Amino acid sequence: MSSLLATLLSISPKFMSINLPLMFPQKYVAEDFTINTTEFYIVSTLPSYIDKTWFIHDLLTLPRHLAVSGPKGFSKSTNLNTLKAFLELELDENNNAINPRHTQKLPMFQNQKIFSDKTFFWRHFALRPVIHLDLRSVNNTTNFDEFLKSFEVNCIKPLVSKFNYVINSSNIPDWKLKKKRKLFSKDFLWTNTDLSNFPATLVDFLSQHHSTKAVVLIDNYDYPISKSYLDPHITESDSDEIMEFIERLVTMVTKQRSTYLLFLTGILGIELEGALKLHYETIFDSLYSSYGFLESDLEILGNVFELPPDEVKILKMYHGGYRHHETSENDIFIRNPKIRMYNTYSIVTYLQSKQSSIPFGGVDAVIPLLTHNKCGPRFEHCVLDECHILVRSDQWVQKDLLQLKISLYPESRADCDLVLRLFADNGFFSAKISHELRTLSVPNFEVKVRLMDYLYKSSYLKDRYGYSERDERRYVLAMENLGENVATLKDVVISVQNLFRKMVPEGEEFMQPVLFYPLDAADFASYQIQKYTSSSSNYDIFVKRKRDSTGILFKLRCKPDDLGRAVEEMKKSPPSDGPFDMIPGLKDSIELRLVVTAENRVFGFYNYTRLDGKSICGAWQTKDNSTLHGNNATSTKCCRK
Repeated sequence: MSSLLATLLSISPKFMSINLPLMFPQKYVAEDFTINTTEFYIVSTLPSYIDKTWFIHDLLTLPRHLAVSGPKGFSKSTNLNTLKAFLELELDENNNAINPRHTQKLPMFQNQKIFSDKTFFWRHFALRPVIHLDLRSVNNTTNFDEFLKSFEVNCIKPLVSKFNYVINSSNIPDWKLKKKRKLFSKDFLWTNTDLSNFPATLVDFLSQHHSTKAVVLIDNYDYPISKSYLDPHITESDSDEIMEFIERLVTMVTKQRSTYLLFLTGILGIELEGALKLHYETIFDSLYSSYGFLESDLEILGNVFELPPDEVKILKMYHGGYRHHETSENDIFIRNPKIRMYNTYSIVTYLQSKQSSIPFGGVDAVIPLLTHNKCGPRFEHCVLDECHILVRSDQWVQKDLLQLKISLYPESRADCDLVLRLFADNGFFSAKISHELRTLSVPNFEVKVRLMDYLYKSSYLKDRYGYSERDERRYVLAMENLGENVATLKDVVISVQNLFRKMVPEGEEFMQPVLFYPLDAADFASYQIQKYTSSSSNYDIFVKRKRDSTGILFKLRCKPDDLGRAVEEMKKSPPSDGPFDMIPGLKDSIELRLVVTAENRVFGFYNYTRLDGKSICGAWQTKDNSTLHGNNATSTKCCRK
C-alpha cells in the first residue's frame, strides 16, 4: 500500500503504508544514529535521546521488589540499562569499588536531570554491585531441559565470569566460600536447584565482599514463560516447570536480606505466585512519564530534527493514543485524555528514516484463532469499533496461561477474552479498566494498519460473508472496467450485491474492508481514508487504478435507517475534491457512492470526471436492475436531476 501522509487533521489516514514519503526536510540522516541498542552510554549520545533519568528517583520511591510490564518499544530495557549504569559501582584492579566521584561514567550523568538533586545523586550513584539478567537470551527451547541448558549458557555463565573475583574475597567467611566455590568451576555440572538459587547466592557474596547490598535487574522476565505457553509443541508440564523455575529464582532473591533492589521488566504482567513480596505495575501507572515519549518530548524532537509544525501534528495523530491510567475514588482506572504516550521505537524509526514500524509482536501463535468461527468477529469489533473483555486478575496467572495454551489446540474452544487480552498487553489495544471489565480500542492508525492486515490478509472476509473467489474476481474486474459507460456501473453494483448476498455488513466500517482489501491485493495503488466530521463519521475508500492512473473515491452507506434520504443524499451531495488533489499523477477521477440495505439491495451512483474537466454521471440499483438516471454531461460539476 502506498501512503497518504499528505493529509491534514480534517482527513485522517486509516490505512497507511510502511513507507512514508520524504515530504519534509530533516536535520539528521539515517546514518547519524541507530535504534538497535538499549545501552545508556550509546542511547544518551543520540539526537533522538530524551532525558528520562529522573525515572531512577521515582523508581526508588516505590516498593524495592518491583515488576513493571508494558508493550515492547516503550524503553523498558533502556530504562533498566540506565538504572544499571547509574547504580553499578566501578572496580579498580583489585576488584574493589572506586570512589563514585572518580568514576569514568560520572561526566555522562552530570548533565542529566538526575544530577539536579545532588543529595539523592550521591546517595545512590555508583555504590552497588548489580546482577543483570536478560531472559530473552534464553531461546530456542522446546522443553524444560533445553531451557535449563540455555539459561546456564546465556545467563549464569556470564555472571560466573564477571563475578568470579568473589571466591578470593577476604570479606566472605571461609566456610561459606568452601561450600559454594564449586559453582565457579568451569566443569561444574549445574542442577535445576543450583541454577535457580545462584542469583540469590551471588547477591549474598557480592554484598559481603563490597559491604553493601546488591541490586538484581531481570529484563524480559516473562519471555520464557509466555513463549512456552504460546508454543503448542511444548508440553503443558514443561511450560509449568519453566514458570515455576523463574518463580523460584525470583522468590529466592526476594528472601535474600542482602537484596537492595529487585527490578523486573516484561511485556505481560505475569504473577509469580511464590514471590509474595513482589509488587506489580504497568508502564501506564505511576511511572508513565518515564516510558515512551510524551507530547512535550515530541515537541523537543520536532525542534531537534527541524520538523515543520504540520509534520509534528501528523506524527502525533498517527502514532498517539496510549493513555496514562489514573485511579479514581471508586478504584476505576481511567485514561487521562490530557496525557498521551507514544511508542519510543515507532517515533525514533520515523525520525530516522521517515518510515513507520511498530515493534509489537508476541501474538503470532494466536493469529490462527482469528477466524470467522472462533475469535475473528470479536477481534474485528475491537479493531473497527471497541469491545469488552472480562479480566479476573490484574496479572496473568498460571491458570490463564494454561487456558490460552489449550485454546491453541485445533479441537479446543478458543478463550477469546484471553486472546484479546494478549493483544492488548502487547500494545495492540489500549484499555479503559473498570473493576474486572476492560474496554479495548485501537490506540492509533499505525497499530490499526497492522491489526487489519492480520485479519483481512487471510480468508477471513470470504469465510465471514460467504462469498467465493469468483465473486471477488468479478468485483475486482468490475472496478477495473469502471468507465464512462453507465453499464460499467451496473457491473460494479451487481458485483457488490454478490459479495453480500449471504450476509450484509453491520455498518460502513465493516463494509469498508470487504471493498478495500481485494483491490489492495489486485493491480491498484490503494489508499484508505477515514474522514471525521463534527456530527457523524463517513467511511471512505480511495484507490488509484494503475492501468490508467484513475483515482476512485468510495462513499459508503450501509443499512441506513432512512433509505430514501440516504439515496437522495447519495445523488445530490456535491462532489468531493480533496483526495484527488492530494494524490500525485492522477488523470481521470471517479466518485463512487454505494448504499447497501439490510435486505442487500444495492444503490450505486457515480460521477466520472475526465482530465479535461468533463463529467459523466449515472446511477443504478439492483432491485430491478434498472437505472435511476443516467446521462452524459459536459459540466465540470456533478450532473444531478
